[in-house]
Amino acid sequence: MYVIYCVFFIWIVYRIYRYFLEKTKLESIRGRYVLVTGCDSGFGRLLIKRLLAHGLNVFAGCYTLEGEESLKSECEKLDGQLYTINLDITSQKSVDTCYDYVKTILEANEADLWALVNNAGFCAIYGPNDWITSEEYELSIGVNLMGAIRVTQKFVHLLRKSKGRIVTMISASGRIHGFYTAPYATAKYGLQGYMDSLRLELHPFGVTCHVLEPGGFRTTFVSPEAMDARVESVWGKLSPEIKEEYGYDFKENFKESWKKGIELVGSFNLDEVVNAYMHALTANYPKYRYICGWDAKLLLVPLSFLPSFLQDTIIRLLTYLTPGPKFVPAVLRNTKKEL
Repeated sequence: MYVIYCVFFIWIVYRIYRYFLEKTKLESIRGRYVLVTGCDSGFGRLLIKRLLAHGLNVFAGCYTLEGEESLKSECEKLDGQLYTINLDITSQKSVDTCYDYVKTILEANEADLWALVNNAGFCAIYGPNDWITSEEYELSIGVNLMGAIRVTQKFVHLLRKSKGRIVTMISASGRIHGFYTAPYATAKYGLQGYMDSLRLELHPFGVTCHVLEPGGFRTTFVSPEAMDARVESVWGKLSPEIKEEYGYDFKENFKESWKKGIELVGSFNLDEVVNAYMHALTANYPKYRYICGWDAKLLLVPLSFLPSFLQDTIIRLLTYLTPGPKFVPAVLRNTKKEL
């Protein structure tokens, strides 16, 4: 018992020490250069504004020209220098063009790239695996996994030169699975493995790697309208046999249940994620992992440490308890009726 008390005491002292250590900030952060992908909306756009307000210079990768123009308009009065560029992380040519642009600006200002933020991604949740083809998997992996890898591989030697940082948005779905999340979880599990490996390899070069693992936040990617569009995009391509197996009610109930689930756990506090980004970029002692959102902290991450059979049991129970209509494939409802 004495040993347990000693271990507990040491752990408490260590946590207090880490708490105050993590509060310290880098000196002379103003004027440093950061590259951020996925700045058209959501976390990326909020992060750009925060970085500029703190006097950092930012290369903002936007997927659309409209995103570029609106970002320039919103940030014109902030302190730091904003450089926008059209960036498609699924295209090597686009990434190469971005690299040339960034390198030219850095050389002109005799500066180094301090950090890369892999923020770009999308919510690749469409419905049951029976509805999904390899095309949806390739799209999710292309954006949510290969996009981050493509950008990182291109810019990593600039970060080795500056002994800088790589900060990557993953998700709690990089730790734990769920119903109808296969394309998204597949990419995020892969990205988790990539960043863990990179963290080890780049440590001797003075480059540190940090990941964000948020739960549910109410961005445009998880809006009911976006979910409806994804579901309808795959439903329209299904064979009559698959549609009959699941039924129209299943599709509509699935969309409604998603909406209710987001209303239940989705946080409006996007600043929690932006604060984590800022700490990873500006703290003297940043964390390797940032868990964001009460659902990730209290449920999803703890769940990831349980045995698989317990994970599945709890996930099934939580899905059943989610407010809204229950969605059971028509073929299974009919089978139960026959029994």
